[in-house]
Amino acid sequence: MQLLLLLSLFSAAAWGIQSRSRDWMLFPHKMGYPSRLTKNPDNTLTLSNGIVSRRFITEPNFATIDIRHEIEDKTFWRCLSPEASIQFSDPFVPGMVQTAAIGGLLGQNFCGLFNFHWFNLSTDETAFQYNNYKVVPIEQRFFWKPQRHADEAAWPPKGLQMEVYYTPPANCIPVMRNLIVKVVYQIIDYTPIIVKWIEVLNEDTLLTVRLDEVSVENARITEWQKKPIQRADGLHATTRLHEQCGVARDGGRFRVRH
Repeated sequence: MQLLLLLSLFSAAAWGIQSRSRDWMLFPHKMGYPSRLTKNPDNTLTLSNGIVSRRFITEPNFATIDIRHEIEDKTFWRCLSPEASIQFSDPFVPGMVQTAAIGGLLGQNFCGLFNFHWFNLSTDETAFQYNNYKVVPIEQRFFWKPQRHADEAAWPPKGLQMEVYYTPPANCIPVMRNLIVKVVYQIIDYTPIIVKWIEVLNEDTLLTVRLDEVSVENARITEWQKKPIQRADGLHATTRLHEQCGVARDGGRFRVRH
């Protein structure tokens, strides 16, 4: 009995040490690495910092195909969805409204499990189409300085920012023809943080466009993540904008972040 108890205590202690050694908050530089964007042999892109990653496909349109917990080697992803969606209207023409997806792919016939090699994927012709992407440094959005006895921290935070550009679909309403949508992903070094927002640029200096609604994320997550984040069917971030906040004119730009 004493030997069994000793073995049990030793096992529990060993499990605790192993569990702590895999804690990114205690050992961030051991569990992660500086953020990077990798071009994979299968022509996909992976945005990762060793703790969390997001993987994309760029053909026939741009779409997320995986979000992973790298330390546990588990996926959050089970089904395709657009990268975002937006609803526009012409403030001077009643009833001139259109909702459009940003990127995304069609062809997954069930949403319980996903591997992009299993499906014959195609682009949604009514969605904004992928044009190009670029990687830029993270910029300081506002002034911040550590207070009191807080440790000195880098500001802006160290990481990587990827900007993905989309052009309007061929069958869009007239007010959308000169719009450019930029979806931005920021990943922060050594932390499980990926920030995402969208920007919409109206390149027509004579036309006014009203942005009525934006959905920045509509992720369909796996069963093992439903309980921790208390979502029944996914992660959905939508903003409905007041008319005066959603008007872009004279080559204007508006930004929505979640």
